[in-house]
Amino acid sequence: MANLPDKPANAEVAAFLSRLNSLPAVRPGGGKPGRLLFAIDATASRQPTWDRAAGLTSDMLAAVKQVGGLAISLAYYRGHGEMAATPFLTDAAEITRRMGSVSCLGGQTQIGRVLAHAMAEHRKDRVAALV
Repeated sequence: MANLPDKPANAEVAAFLSRLNSLPAVRPGGGKPGRLLFAIDATASRQPTWDRAAGLTSDMLAAVKQVGGLAISLAYYRGHGEMAATPFLTDAAEITRRMGSVSCLGGQTQIGRVLAHAMAEHRKDRVAALV
């Protein structure tokens, strides 16, 4: 993973980070973890960054575990008309393993299918966010 600079590159990013640092600390939640549908373009142009995305996703899950957890469903599209999604998972190692088993293939963007999938999942049980 690339080293991040000590100082943000522009004033807008610096202002955002300053505001973020002034917010109260997040406290662990109770009950079920929030559900995040993480949709990823796995077409051929994304292959160079796929491994980095898997590592960042694992880091994200480890961080949110401390504040009540997060259940992530990895949805991806690739190739010609292929789209798949995992069940909602809370284990960072399992999400990373599943991302590592995906290979990118040439094809077209399928945002419509991702949005339809997100709506279907939300009808089953609240999806807190789609990224």
